Amino acid sequence: MIGVILILVAGFLSVLPDFSGAPATVDYDTSNTGWQDDFNEDTEAHNDFVRIMDTLATMVGMAGVGLIGYAFVREAYDEDTTTPGLRITLLLLGSIMLLQMIGSGFNLSITL
Repeated sequence: MIGVILILVAGFLSVLPDFSGAPATVDYDTSNTGWQDDFNEDTEAHNDFVRIMDTLATMVGMAGVGLIGYAFVREAYDEDTTTPGLRITLLLLGSIMLLQMIGSGFNLSITL
C-alpha cells in the first residue's frame, strides 16, 4: 500500500512545476532596461526547479516500485494463505520488478 502511495506522490511531484509554469515575457515590464536579465534568471530558476522535482519524483517512484516488488517476494514466502502457483507467480513478478529496477541503472544525477 505504501508503494502505491509513493508512486502517486511521485506523479504529483513530476507535475508540480506545471502549476506555476515557466516565466513569460508578458510578466515583465519591457520598458525597463534590465528586464531581459531578470527574465533569464527566472527561466533558469524554473528549469532548475523542474529538474529537481523530476529527480525527486524518480527517487520516490523507484522506492514505491521497490516496495511493491519486495511485498510480492515477501508474500510469496507465506505458505499458509497462498497456493503454490500463486507463490511462484508472486516470486517471479517481485524478482522481475526488483531486477528491472537494478538493471535500469539508478541514474539520478542533477545537472548543474
